[in-house]
Amino acid sequence: MNYKTQMEAAKKGIITKEMQIVAEKEYMEPEILRQKVAEGSVCIPANINHKSLSPEGIGSGLKTKINVNLGISGDCKNYDMEMSKVKMAIDFGCEAIMDLSNYGKTNTFRKELVEMSPAMIGTVPMYDAIGYLEKDLLEITAKDFLKVVEAHAKEGVDFQTIHAGINKRAVEAFKRQGRLTNIVSRGGSLLFAWMEMTGNENPFYEYYDEVLEILREYDVTISLGDALRPGSINDSTDAGQISELIELGDLTKRAWEKDVQVMVEGPGHMTIDEIAANMKLEKHIIDRRIELMEEEGVVFKTNAGIENRKQVQQLYKEFDRVILACGSKKARDIKAPGRDAKGIYFAVDYLTGITKSLLNSQLEDQTFVETKGKNVLVIGGGDTGNDCVGSAIRLGCKSVIQLEMMPEPPHERLDSNPWPEWPRVKKTDYGQNESIAVFGHDPRLYQTTVKEFIKDDKGNVKQVVIVSLESKQVEGRMQMVPVKGSEKTLDADIVLIAAGFVGCEDYVAKAFDVKLTPRGNVADENYQTNQKQLYVAGDMRRGQSLVVWAIREGREVARAVDEDLMGYSNL
Repeated sequence: MNYKTQMEAAKKGIITKEMQIVAEKEYMEPEILRQKVAEGSVCIPANINHKSLSPEGIGSGLKTKINVNLGISGDCKNYDMEMSKVKMAIDFGCEAIMDLSNYGKTNTFRKELVEMSPAMIGTVPMYDAIGYLEKDLLEITAKDFLKVVEAHAKEGVDFQTIHAGINKRAVEAFKRQGRLTNIVSRGGSLLFAWMEMTGNENPFYEYYDEVLEILREYDVTISLGDALRPGSINDSTDAGQISELIELGDLTKRAWEKDVQVMVEGPGHMTIDEIAANMKLEKHIIDRRIELMEEEGVVFKTNAGIENRKQVQQLYKEFDRVILACGSKKARDIKAPGRDAKGIYFAVDYLTGITKSLLNSQLEDQTFVETKGKNVLVIGGGDTGNDCVGSAIRLGCKSVIQLEMMPEPPHERLDSNPWPEWPRVKKTDYGQNESIAVFGHDPRLYQTTVKEFIKDDKGNVKQVVIVSLESKQVEGRMQMVPVKGSEKTLDADIVLIAAGFVGCEDYVAKAFDVKLTPRGNVADENYQTNQKQLYVAGDMRRGQSLVVWAIREGREVARAVDEDLMGYSNL
């Protein structure tokens, strides 16, 4: 063979016998499957030493596979019983067996398992380390862990769960955060304990290239473990989890560069509205999606814009219909004396700068707004404001205060707010929780806004004058108005404005000559604007909203355009 792994073969244009078998099982053209394996959207775990294997594919566009967990433990040492579970699982048609053995000489059971199982076999080397090496955890060296990885690979294991993403950076974020359920991953907790006891870096991260060489040699798929996944919704999307997710994206790309197939474990316990955001955080998934869209014929033109009528007319010549999906990015400003002071930033600009620096250099390029040792004031009590609070704390700010114009919500649902209405109750998110953990208090000041920004002699903001608000009827409407004599002065070296958005960018609306709603969004009728060829969808149409609405509106506008051009639509 002139290839080591299924991915290497796929990249070289070779359709392996394993790909042929999987293609038949999936009712898919072998060439299409080969392309998916080459790009990493599908993996075929198939160790060269697993001779009894009936190959299966896992990933995009394929059927769901059943995985059965079992193995020898201190509580259940009966080999015969575990083997009977194996046979039962195979009889019922499972496609994968996860051997989670962690007691005694596990290789005896594992060798027999590999020899007789047509299903894929997976293991967690970290589980087996103590028994295999016959050492206490503290006595195990970094290279010892790699020996276990190699032993499992030689024995014919098709995929291995390796917790390589929990490095020192992720651990630091986890420890700073504080959790209700700490580390629920067994492999993650063992690695964390070893790192804390020895003071060393995660060996699977430090020697990741060597791990990949082992896996490549036997064509073992790496299943990147989610060591810091939340064990409860209280801990979801916290600093530790996100730090690990970022690392996993990078580790995936590194594996693909060496032609090692990859699976990434799920995000853990969280509410359903957080799932999409967590998946998007793994950058490689975004990259893969872009590649798939390009293969389907979508052309992306970056660093491009439409700024005048001439450009618009050219678009209309080239395309029968144009869809505006430019977002609602015009930030609401704070009109107060001293607004021109240096050190005042819009929240999205601040957060974007941090994210780019983190992804490009792990913050080493210093291209973001530095908050270390500074007093930070966040204006706005929403999700974006919360992100600013959390980011400022993680970057080492001296203090952080978050201003919210509206009254503090009740801690429990009121009788006037019954189910199924959205619960209007106080929510303490991760940023506020970090403030409580680090500074001992919730950063939010309710019914408060900025009255004045005070500059130093160099034009930098140094203080802000805040004022309390109360609800009063003004010209027939209830409004939040300042309370006379309630002014206070706060120290502030950095001010982050997270006061929401007031519609789409003016230059886009002017170039396309579209009508706007009173809220600054593009007006429409069934997604069509006042210009026949022009449609609008997403935040640009409805204002800042959730990704689920963006998905829905993308589908709806496609249907509207299809009906316009074809007279009907089956979308």
